[in-house]
Amino acid sequence: MSKYYKQIDILRGIAITLVLLGHSVIVYPVNLNEITWCGFLHSFVSTVHMPLFFLISGFCYSFRNAGDFYKKKVKRILIPYLVFVFANFALGLLLPAFINNGSGFKGLIDDLLKGTSYWFLYTLFIIFLIFPLIEKVIKKRIVRISVLCLMFLLSLFNFWPKYLSLDKLVMYLPFFTLGYCLKVDFGSFKQIYKKLFGNKVVSLVSAAVMLALWVCVCVLIFNTTGEVSYYITALLSIAAAFLGIGTISVLVNLAVNTKLSDVFVELGKYSLQLYLLDGYMLVISRTILVSVLKISNPFIIIFGIFIFCLVPSYLIIRFIISKVKLFRFLTGLTSR
Repeated sequence: MSKYYKQIDILRGIAITLVLLGHSVIVYPVNLNEITWCGFLHSFVSTVHMPLFFLISGFCYSFRNAGDFYKKKVKRILIPYLVFVFANFALGLLLPAFINNGSGFKGLIDDLLKGTSYWFLYTLFIIFLIFPLIEKVIKKRIVRISVLCLMFLLSLFNFWPKYLSLDKLVMYLPFFTLGYCLKVDFGSFKQIYKKLFGNKVVSLVSAAVMLALWVCVCVLIFNTTGEVSYYITALLSIAAAFLGIGTISVLVNLAVNTKLSDVFVELGKYSLQLYLLDGYMLVISRTILVSVLKISNPFIIIFGIFIFCLVPSYLIIRFIISKVKLFRFLTGLTSR
């Protein structure tokens, strides 16, 4: 049996929290990205939450039997994706105001061929389809390192087509592979980690330094515009992802036995379901706060949407979805 690492569930909970926070910086019916600090907040959290999710998925990846492996991925990823894609399509026809990105039959085709909606699940499923083949190629450490470097190099280019989410695949496969490499070489990695962060004071100082560098890199990204600067921005985004993941990982390791960590463990258990419900809760919350209550303060809007997308969604998942077998099946709430 695979060894359990509490830190992984904490990281998964932090990642989904950052996703919900990033989505709370809405662009409709008011575009908060036009406000500098709101735009920077969105840019800041966006540099790390998806790379962290894919890295976690790579670390948790385990392939033993093709039949069981693909059956599990279909149940946990593909079925929820298709259920929510077709639910969005149906609601888009009946109640278009309730759908965040409803665009009729064209949207449905894009979802099936490009993974436009819930692109994370679409891309992750394709990675799981192909990674057993990649795993066979990277058995040796030197090959793993070489392939990983090549993947990150390819991710700097932007000529990849959107069909089958190839553009996202090239962007996030390196982080998935990195997570896999960290697990395979966990013994060596653990020794390096102990040498670098074995002392709590050193860990706190290191986290502070990485956080400061992460913020600085994000400021550069936020202020770098234009097609000419694409490759610079792509390189800075990778650096920001590494700094963000490093900062969060060190802090998580320090706080692994605290009560706060248990909160993120609980959120981590339902990260997929929180991700699936987020779009619906986002539409409801922004409608109430902006369109009905006429709130214009950006902090209240972001905080209100974030809390509404987190707390009610968790309660629905915990006390309704998890209690009904059909709901668990439709939302992929199965044992990992």
